[in-house]
Amino acid sequence: MIKLKNANKFIIFGSFRIGRILKAREKSSFLTIDCCWFRTCHKTVCLGAIRNRFRSPKSYFVRCKIAREIKLELTSDEIWLHIYSKRPVYVQTYYLLKKTNQVQFKFFRSDQCTIVKVFVNTKLTAF
Repeated sequence: MIKLKNANKFIIFGSFRIGRILKAREKSSFLTIDCCWFRTCHKTVCLGAIRNRFRSPKSYFVRCKIAREIKLELTSDEIWLHIYSKRPVYVQTYYLLKKTNQVQFKFFRSDQCTIVKVFVNTKLTAF
């Protein structure tokens, strides 16, 4: 599960601030989300420390399974999530909640080989 909330909560990607967990070193069009096993270049971001005593063994297994199966794409003022995983990925994003008039804390299921828009810079674009 990847949480994407409003413009000051969870992920930094390119020049857009979407939060504090993942951070790209420089603006790039694609970023691969990794679990720290394959960190080979600056276009790969990690989900956090691979070892954490507060995580369950099941969450450790899931984090390793999604390695290199999720990519973020930055296009002008939008962020798209590309999912290559064989398993579904659940995404929480303020953009989709507002677009579908859903309640807060709803998660959207994204299946294999899907591309989902998860963020729009509302200062530049109205939706």
